[in-house]
Amino acid sequence: MKYFALFFLFIVFGAEAANILSARLDSDQKNLLIDVAYSGGCKKHYFSLKMDEMCLETYPVQCAAELKEEIEDGEDYCQGIIRHQAVFSLKKHKLHDEYYRGSKLTIYNKKSSFSIKLP
Repeated sequence: MKYFALFFLFIVFGAEAANILSARLDSDQKNLLIDVAYSGGCKKHYFSLKMDEMCLETYPVQCAAELKEEIEDGEDYCQGIIRHQAVFSLKKHKLHDEYYRGSKLTIYNKKSSFSIKLP
């Protein structure tokens, strides 16, 4: 039973990419907080946010950003399930100006996606 549970968790979280669990704004609405879970535990995992070049010109605007994961020194073959909160500045990613006010931002990667409404 123990091995089945580990196998199930490895399939759910996989070694390919982090699973996006949730996304929200901090209390000051200046940072985007993305909760992720990934398999590993032996190497450092870094996360970055890459905005898609074009947004849909709807009202409100709809944009997307890819959550990129980079693992220090290649693959992490450890089998722990790690939860992490990645923090991204709205200002640094230019999501704080009037154009994005009230827009829908979808954060995605190979495994999952999550949408949030910007302030």
